[in-house]
Amino acid sequence: MIYRSILVSLFALGAGYVLLTSQIVLDPWSEMDAINSRTLPYLYGTGLMLCAFMLAWQQPNKVEVSRRLLPLAAVCLVIITFIILLPYTGLWWALGALLLLNMLIMGERRLPILLGTSISVPLVGWGLVEQLLEMVIPL
Repeated sequence: MIYRSILVSLFALGAGYVLLTSQIVLDPWSEMDAINSRTLPYLYGTGLMLCAFMLAWQQPNKVEVSRRLLPLAAVCLVIITFIILLPYTGLWWALGALLLLNMLIMGERRLPILLGTSISVPLVGWGLVEQLLEMVIPL
């Protein structure tokens, strides 16, 4: 049952991706081209739908549920939280929170490592990208 619901979810994700791809606005000079900015997303979405459809005809292998499924779900939740926080906190603060929470999930408990990494990586990134290269990240 879980196998089939995962396949249905993947098929729906591919269909939604194709639907969103059809809304990509093309430049007037690239509308008539055979390969344009819609081509690769169409291939990805259609490929995902075809793979999910083909896997529906196969019998799934019996696999035990891993104990590492909970940390994986927690990492996915942190990534979703990172994406949600981006417009509100900016890239560098959200990146620091992402690093800190993922290190905690993976079992790191040493405070100097936690704080050093989650502060230094965004700080170095900010220094290199926004100060040295003078690029503004539009978030």
